[in-house]
Amino acid sequence: LTGFAHGAPTKVEGELTLLGATRPVNLSILSFKCMPHPMLKRDWCGADALATFQRDQFGIDAGKDWGFDMGVTLRIQVEGVKRD
Repeated sequence: LTGFAHGAPTKVEGELTLLGATRPVNLSILSFKCMPHPMLKRDWCGADALATFQRDQFGIDAGKDWGFDMGVTLRIQVEGVKRD
């Protein structure tokens, strides 16, 4: 996690590997919220993150010669519950 606003993460810097090619990818955290789980009575957090990358940078270039867009949007939604 590299960015925070009002105590919540806003950005994650990492790497993505596809077909053996590893490239840096930055995830923007669109929303992040924690609250007590209603049944488990433990902290419960969820996040919605987004990244974009060019697939031809990973060797996935089918359709490139015909003008197909190489841009890919990666959307990740996660939830987690704190252990006892």
